Amino acid sequence: MKDEFLQILLDSLALLQSDNNSTGKYIGAGVSLVAGLGAAIGQGYIGGKAVEALARNPEVEALIFRQYIVGAAVCESVAIYGLIVALLLMFGV
Repeated sequence: MKDEFLQILLDSLALLQSDNNSTGKYIGAGVSLVAGLGAAIGQGYIGGKAVEALARNPEVEALIFRQYIVGAAVCESVAIYGLIVALLLMFGV
């Protein structure tokens, strides 16, 4: 099992070092799209905490909603940057 994994790793490295540059582009694009996963986890956490805060103290709904929107925008910007990097790697560079 260990030898098979090592062979796959060596084959992947040899493929990346070959003259075909598109392989590295697509691997980089896939890695940059992982930012979307982190953003989704962050937005889910922020949303859950906002609902929890509203359940505890409904009088400050406007303040909590404003802070939720700012936090969601920050999380979404990370996902958008990751998407832009992926698109640039695949089609632009």
